[in-house]
Amino acid sequence: MIDKLVLIEGAYFYNYVKKISKSAISNAFKEISKNKKGNYIENKVKEKVMVSGEEIIFSICIFKYEQLPTFLHKVRDRELKYAYTLIVEYDDYIIISKKNVSGLEKLFKNKIDGLDYNVISKLFVDEETKFEKITMNNMDISDNVIRRTNIEALNLKDSYSTLSSRKAIINNMRIKEANERYTLSLNTSRINKISKKSNFNGFCEWIITIVAKLKLFVNQENYLDHFARPLNFEESIKNLEPSNILLLVSELKTDGAIDELYYKNGNKKRSISLDRLVDLLETVKSIKKIVKGEKTEYYIENGLDKTLRLKINTKSISLHSKKLSNIIMLMSDGEEMNLLSYLNKKHEYIICFENIEIVYKNRKLFEDSQLLGSLDYFMSVFIEYPELSDITSEKGKVKKDSIKFDSECLFGFVEEKLTVNDDYVICDDLGNEWADHISVSIGKSINYFHSKHSNLTSGASSFHDVVSQAQKNIGNLFTTKQELVRKEDKWKKKYNKDNVKSNIERMRKGDLTKLTNDFLMTSKTPNTSKCIYLVVDFISKSALLSELSTLKSGIGNPKNETIQILWLLSSLISSCQNSNVNVYITCQP
Repeated sequence: MIDKLVLIEGAYFYNYVKKISKSAISNAFKEISKNKKGNYIENKVKEKVMVSGEEIIFSICIFKYEQLPTFLHKVRDRELKYAYTLIVEYDDYIIISKKNVSGLEKLFKNKIDGLDYNVISKLFVDEETKFEKITMNNMDISDNVIRRTNIEALNLKDSYSTLSSRKAIINNMRIKEANERYTLSLNTSRINKISKKSNFNGFCEWIITIVAKLKLFVNQENYLDHFARPLNFEESIKNLEPSNILLLVSELKTDGAIDELYYKNGNKKRSISLDRLVDLLETVKSIKKIVKGEKTEYYIENGLDKTLRLKINTKSISLHSKKLSNIIMLMSDGEEMNLLSYLNKKHEYIICFENIEIVYKNRKLFEDSQLLGSLDYFMSVFIEYPELSDITSEKGKVKKDSIKFDSECLFGFVEEKLTVNDDYVICDDLGNEWADHISVSIGKSINYFHSKHSNLTSGASSFHDVVSQAQKNIGNLFTTKQELVRKEDKWKKKYNKDNVKSNIERMRKGDLTKLTNDFLMTSKTPNTSKCIYLVVDFISKSALLSELSTLKSGIGNPKNETIQILWLLSSLISSCQNSNVNVYITCQP
């Protein structure tokens, strides 16, 4: 039967931790095939064969199983499907090829270990390598950022700016090395050569060439070093305290990815709403540290399972949960697994620590190596205005006879100081707002102003509010004619606040009948500057600089809110860079 195999040149590559015995493989085959129909088509364990002068040890299990059709309900007929697992042991590596089989790696727990992130990501990379496609996660897990990005080009080195990639963790890549294309899954240790299918001998010859590359691998700097930098887990984890976690469950919502989702309690099954499950899990969760004698446990605060916690292992961090292990997913490809195994196998979570430069993803710690080194660049976005010390409120006192905002409020400051040279100024505050103020300088700039008043001791909470408002409205800088026309009904009215109808025109400057055309023309002008302004009065640039200098030097203890402000600032700048938007922040000296 082995000579009838038709295989793609793709497999999961693992390092040996401990040699796997013949009985361990036999037991694993029994477990994965417990629902088989009839006899094994093939079942061989630890067979030896010579391929290209090299000794290969292989184990193979092929069987049939029955499954209800995924597109029919309450029928007796079942589909007959085939499944296989091929395990190849060569040198110090174990390589697995499989189809319609789940849970195999878990059966070899503590005996195999995935390839190191640095190794698998750079294995085929040299100066001539072309990067055709990259899928990456953002280190930033806040609510209003783009969490996952796919980029694709003939060669991303020539077309993708790495200016904001220092916070990007690569998950998957498609590259071209010489005349060969590979897809690499960095979080599952899978290497796949895009080629015609091969027979068993051809598959083993391919394995031999990959292992030869692995043994000769030398880590060298290249294009990938522009992205988040991987750290040595065992050395770094000792000094880190987990603070937050984001479970990456949004891919479960992909149409057709899951055929059935249910909670299993003994022999009882209860269907679960996928949308509700995702809603409960996909927001950022706080991690609570509990010390019990000499034992430290990290529980994830959530509304689904009080037992959900982190386990910090020797080389990785895993999730533990009673409830999630009983939530069963039947995937569209016939694979069945519980939610906990899915999250742990694919490492679909990002963990943040009290050290804001570091996160955990893909069985690895990653560092935003440029965060503290970019302080001078970050501080350049702050613009000092001494008059902000005289500001007493955000919108001032709005009365029936008011025709403008008070000079002592931020809204008045925007109109009197920041937009005086613009052709259009609109107050968009309240009711599905894009910003508190919008201004247009025809052919030159489009600017969105987000205002927030507080005192100098308000710290990161006020900054978080205004940053979140700005991030969720970045896309509205690139609006359409239809959206602008819909806005005109609001903008032709006067400003109301707290049920007080004032005489303040929302169109603070310019002709509303010409705005849409001038806005769109300016937006399409190649050198137009699109800008976001955070108009705040609760930050002192000199005080913030002093705190950040303390943080950068490592001498002394900066305030906790300083670290949070830096993280929020980094997140905002990164989001703006990704959209080719400039950002400025007003502040006190």
